[in-house]
Amino acid sequence: MTPWHEYLMDVYITCKVLIAGTCIPIGLLQTCVGLDVYDSKRVVWGFLLALFGVGIPMLLPTQEILIKLLEW
Repeated sequence: MTPWHEYLMDVYITCKVLIAGTCIPIGLLQTCVGLDVYDSKRVVWGFLLALFGVGIPMLLPTQEILIKLLEW
């Protein structure tokens, strides 16, 4: 792999970590705030945000698949 491909892989991994690292805690915090003030809209949106924080990085291809695609 070229240095450019390695750089792109680092950026890709960083993006996956940032998505999960921001969506999950903010979603859980939003859910807890919604439960505290009995606001069902906040609970639902917080739960969905936390779910997206888990789901989006899992739906993106793994690093091994991307390496094979870059070599192809």
